[in-house]
Amino acid sequence: MDPQSPGDVDAARRIDGQFNRWFLDPVFRGSYPEDIVADMRRSAPDAAASLDAVLRPGDLETIAAPIDALGVNYYHGEYVGAEVPLDPPAAGDAPTDRPAGSPWPVGENIHWHERGLPRTAMHWEVDPATLTRLLTRVATEYSNEAGTRLFVTENGAAYDDQPVVENGEIAVHDDDRADFLAGHLSAILDTIDAGVDVGGYFYWSLLDNFEWAWGYEKRFGIVRVDYDTQERTPKDSAHRYSRIIAARAITE
Repeated sequence: MDPQSPGDVDAARRIDGQFNRWFLDPVFRGSYPEDIVADMRRSAPDAAASLDAVLRPGDLETIAAPIDALGVNYYHGEYVGAEVPLDPPAAGDAPTDRPAGSPWPVGENIHWHERGLPRTAMHWEVDPATLTRLLTRVATEYSNEAGTRLFVTENGAAYDDQPVVENGEIAVHDDDRADFLAGHLSAILDTIDAGVDVGGYFYWSLLDNFEWAWGYEKRFGIVRVDYDTQERTPKDSAHRYSRIIAARAITE
């Protein structure tokens, strides 16, 4: 939001600390982020006590053992601030009848804001540029010094694409997903051009699948699955990805 606003900066610090640094710091630095642990002890003592209860002597040394590769999963950015938005973005929470709470132990006064980017059927932003920033940051702050190679191990989008019959053949015209795929591959090329060692990319996913609490409602695949017949149909995004791989270039 506003880098001059102390509240917005603090909201960004805490979401970054719980979403990113909470996992990167133990692996590369042998400790949990001190600022987030301090926040927990101050405003979420039960969460801090739970951490203390499960952390054993030697755990962090084991977690921080050298690794050859790090998988980075990226679907969207997080645009947050301290103020409640007048027009909040649609929630992307999974449907459930069970009681649910925030996944963020120190999530008070963190609010998501709209910034006019395209969104997927999950209501997630489409933001390839942030993938470049993320990979560059992880390399600069973590993996370069450790000699660890980066791989994008998950990246994908759900859209409400529908099959059509053309000349007796089933087709799925998922232009949004094809553009999503090409845009994020371009972002990785930008990252490599900037000197970051990115060893590979794995799209999520090859096939439409059972998607957690959404069940079969959300389709991420570049190959459509008819759940009644199990028939597989490559979507336009699969054909475009095939052309990109064959050409070893993004030409469209």
